[in-house]
Amino acid sequence: MNILSFSLAFCFSFLNVFSQPYNYDAKWKEIDQKEQKGDFKSNLSLINELLKQSRKDKKDAHTIKALFFQSKIFYETLEEKEEPDVVIVKNFTQEIIQSHGVKKALLQNILGQMFYQYYNSKQWEIQERTKVAGKVTDFREWTKRDFYEQIDSLYKNSIQDKNKLFEASFADWKEIISPKEINKLKPTLYDMLLWNMSSFYTQNNFNIQDKEEKNNEQWCLDKKYELAQMHRENGNIAAYLNWRLSSIEKSESNIGEMTQLAMEYPQENFNAVIYAEIAKIFATLPNKNETNYKEKALKICKETLQKYPNSPWIKNVKEVEKSILW
Repeated sequence: MNILSFSLAFCFSFLNVFSQPYNYDAKWKEIDQKEQKGDFKSNLSLINELLKQSRKDKKDAHTIKALFFQSKIFYETLEEKEEPDVVIVKNFTQEIIQSHGVKKALLQNILGQMFYQYYNSKQWEIQERTKVAGKVTDFREWTKRDFYEQIDSLYKNSIQDKNKLFEASFADWKEIISPKEINKLKPTLYDMLLWNMSSFYTQNNFNIQDKEEKNNEQWCLDKKYELAQMHRENGNIAAYLNWRLSSIEKSESNIGEMTQLAMEYPQENFNAVIYAEIAKIFATLPNKNETNYKEKALKICKETLQKYPNSPWIKNVKEVEKSILW
């Protein structure tokens, strides 16, 4: 072999080595093994390497997964004085700024959940704070109004591009979305994000009691209703009923509305969920005059089990029946 041929062969060999695709599966396996051993510090360098590579390759699901793993390590390794929460929020915020499309929407929704969980964990302390002049950038010093406005903004922005979230393939996000989360009731990323954020608007943990909070609650109900109608138009009646049911407060005064909802599509298997909720309400009511509400609840369970024996959600009815008989 002459020198030129040898040089070309060497160059092609060299290029081939460095053009090999990054083996994400192998790297995650190595990271998982180290985590199981509690080897957090040495794992950080591997995660940072994967994070850098995923950004370069535009493998967005791997980037978000790496941020989660990085956050777990910070909680395990950073000293309390180093405030892991601060570092994690900063990292997610920077990633949002550098992102767009579905990736940005997911990150905004995630950060909104982080702030909501942080607020809930320190609720009593935060409620004692009073508003100060000027904008407070450090979330550790935010008032409940600051948290409310920031979470609201992140959540609303996360579902702004509805069409992209509807069209996005779950396969592209399998690294961060469990197969168990993908189902007929929440068949799109838009469904998942709206579901994640809906409790913020309906549970009233902030108790601000002003026009903005009321308007936002109605905004969320409108979004749910709009999505329910879209699913009905697409023939996904189970998803339609699920979203409609999620907008109804589970109370005695709303039993009639829930019954009417089930009667819209009397043969639909999802009605097992609706009747299970109705039975659950009756089971908690004290007996009145000659009405035994527990017996009424059991009767509903029995009739539902007979009418929808093959429903994928029949276990909801069985669990309610078991809790009454217990």
